[in-house]
Amino acid sequence: MKSTFFKSILLPIATVVLGVGGAFTTTSMSSTKTLADQIGFYELDEENPCVQSSMCQTVDNGQICSAIVSGTNHTLKGKTSPNALTCPVTLWRKP
Repeated sequence: MKSTFFKSILLPIATVVLGVGGAFTTTSMSSTKTLADQIGFYELDEENPCVQSSMCQTVDNGQICSAIVSGTNHTLKGKTSPNALTCPVTLWRKP
C-alpha cells in the first residue's frame, strides 16, 4: 500500500519540479539577451554629444559598433544611464 502511494505521488511531484526549473531557466536566458542589447549613440558636435543611431550590444565580440552618417563613419557608444549627457560605454556590433 505504501509503495503504491509513493509511486503515484512521485511522478506528479517530479513533473512540477522540472516545470518550475524549466521556467526559471527560460526566464534567465531571455533577460540576459535583453541586457546585452543597447542603443548606440555618436557624437555630432560639442552641442550634440549623444545622437541616437542604431542597436548595438554590450557583449564584446571583437567588432566595434559603428554607423555611417552623412558619409562619415562614427563609432557608436552607450550611455551609463538613460538620462546621461555623455556616452562613454564601448559597444560592439550585433551579429
